[in-house]
Amino acid sequence: MLLYLTLSVSLLGAALSTSSLSQCGIQCEYNGHFYQPGEHIHLEGFCVDARCSPDGNITQMSCGLIGVPDGYVGINENTDKLYPECCAKAVPKDKVCFVDEEMYVEGEKFQIVGKCGLYFCKGNNSYSLLKECKQYELPANWTLSPVNLSMPFPCCCSYPFAIPENSCDLNGTYLLPDQSYQPEDQCIEITCQNDSTLTALGCPTLFVNSSSGYNLTEENPTLPWPDCCPQLIFQGCIDGDDKYAPGESWKHEGECASYTCTEYYNISIARCPLNLIIRPEGCTVVSDSHKPYPGCCPRLECPPTKKPSTEGPPMCVHDDRKYWVGDKVQVRGHCRYLECEGHDKWKEIKCSRVEVPEGFMLIHMDPRKPFPDCCPELVPKPRERNWRERVNWGNHHQQYHHGYGLKNNRGWGSWK
Repeated sequence: MLLYLTLSVSLLGAALSTSSLSQCGIQCEYNGHFYQPGEHIHLEGFCVDARCSPDGNITQMSCGLIGVPDGYVGINENTDKLYPECCAKAVPKDKVCFVDEEMYVEGEKFQIVGKCGLYFCKGNNSYSLLKECKQYELPANWTLSPVNLSMPFPCCCSYPFAIPENSCDLNGTYLLPDQSYQPEDQCIEITCQNDSTLTALGCPTLFVNSSSGYNLTEENPTLPWPDCCPQLIFQGCIDGDDKYAPGESWKHEGECASYTCTEYYNISIARCPLNLIIRPEGCTVVSDSHKPYPGCCPRLECPPTKKPSTEGPPMCVHDDRKYWVGDKVQVRGHCRYLECEGHDKWKEIKCSRVEVPEGFMLIHMDPRKPFPDCCPELVPKPRERNWRERVNWGNHHQQYHHGYGLKNNRGWGSWK
């Protein structure tokens, strides 16, 4: 079976075609460095042969394609190496070694994870130890440092050093007086004392009543001590110096709003709705900041209707019903009402005219509602809608336009 591998080669193209003329002649510039014609340029992260050409441009040679016949294995490109060693290649199976799911070619040197030594691939899936750490004969009061497996060979090897005076031995790790150490995956702090003894500090024991609104986090050994210890957290909302449990509401002095702590420990704010600027004649907007929300919100206050006297002027008739002077009748299907003035004369009361400030718009209410709740309401303009939302808004707008009427040259409320 023949399997073809396609190498991923990125040609940088014009981005590398930069030249500079100096006393040394034409040079190539790449990432702030200058190269002489014919000089090799290492492009980090790419497996290409890049060289500076005499005209100041950078030419590139890619690896191309390889075939992997039966009995061979394909090795992917390694951008840590220089060209052409970085290119992918096909090698016979008896010329490779597999160690910890890593593949090495015959003659290749490598280091095994968890071991401090240099190994050599012999082929046929076998390897041998090529170099190991040096052995020492230690004098008195000397010791070896711990093996550092995070470093490459030979830096991972132990080295001899004199044991410091008054130091503390912690499993081969020596601490100086007042020096502290936190073991891996543990939330404790070990400190060396002046008498060469070790003391350990863990986390305090905390008991929390969950009904108080507090809870404890788990230990996190990845953090330094004492931050790794369980932390006392409040499961609620914090507003300044005050704390509130989920579902609890409060207000700020001098502000007409209600604050509520949600179940997700967020603070929800309820404010007064935008007041109607359109109001009936004789009505005023009043508010009382001393009342709790929503009683503190501005509201319309209209004078009471005068009660007719039995000896008053003649009445008015509407739909075969009699009304006293001052009685009001809302016109069905329209946002207005009629007030009896006597002698069968009616005064028409309708929504006031209002100027629409910038950033606001009027929306029409249901004319079946009682006056003045049916009057148009001034609200902020909605956000920009996409085409589907604009179609829906247009249909909604036309419904009120045909059903209840819009502003005309006679003002609001003229629907005759």
